Amino acid sequence: MMGTERLRRTHKRLLFTLATLILALPACSNRNRATFIAGIQPDMVKQVESARQDLRKGDYAMAIARTDLVAFDRPLNIYPNFENVSPAQQRVCLRALAAGMNVWRDAFQATQYRLVDSSEDADVQVYFQRNVNEEDCEVGGYVRWRRSIVMVGDQPKAQTQADAEIRVESPDGGPMTFEQMRHECAHELGHVLGLLDSPRPGEIMSMLDLDHPVGHAVHFEVHAIQQVRRLATEVREEALSDATSKV
Repeated sequence: MMGTERLRRTHKRLLFTLATLILALPACSNRNRATFIAGIQPDMVKQVESARQDLRKGDYAMAIARTDLVAFDRPLNIYPNFENVSPAQQRVCLRALAAGMNVWRDAFQATQYRLVDSSEDADVQVYFQRNVNEEDCEVGGYVRWRRSIVMVGDQPKAQTQADAEIRVESPDGGPMTFEQMRHECAHELGHVLGLLDSPRPGEIMSMLDLDHPVGHAVHFEVHAIQQVRRLATEVREEALSDATSKV
């Protein structure tokens, strides 16, 4: 029981305070410019604002590339890494990962992630491990993500990369259940999509409750992503229109 409570308390502390503050406030805008969006990582909103600045400067290619960091122009590729788990555990890990991906597919009625057979083709690598620790505390999972613009020839291109860790052994030494790992997979993938941690129980982006893992995204989580993507899409469409009119 102590291990369970510790996992509940310590899971994802880095953004918890920030999430609490932001989630308490509605999205604010000024002349269609969002200053923040509840539940969304500030970097996502910053990318939209930077795209608007590129648009005003006439750098349409850069504006479009920045919006692709927010409203992905394609599903992100995922490669599952099973090096640290037994062959017997791999099957349930893969099922949990596929189910976590489906949480977001079902939420948006569109594919957000797809599995690939090679790490070289992956945008996101998911490492299944016996234990996962953050700041010396046991957690259910952890993800590090990077959003950047890279130059391909003379054209800017959006690049989203992430490395996620999912634990397969519970604090009491037993195996994590399929439902618990599904929650964690969906949770970490939610961060890659741009969501903050949630302080509210019963959400995918909330801390993992080992007794009550969550298996679907709630309306608030879906709406938050849709809102920032809508802003990005508006900038993208304007950039495409302006670029075409100047040809």
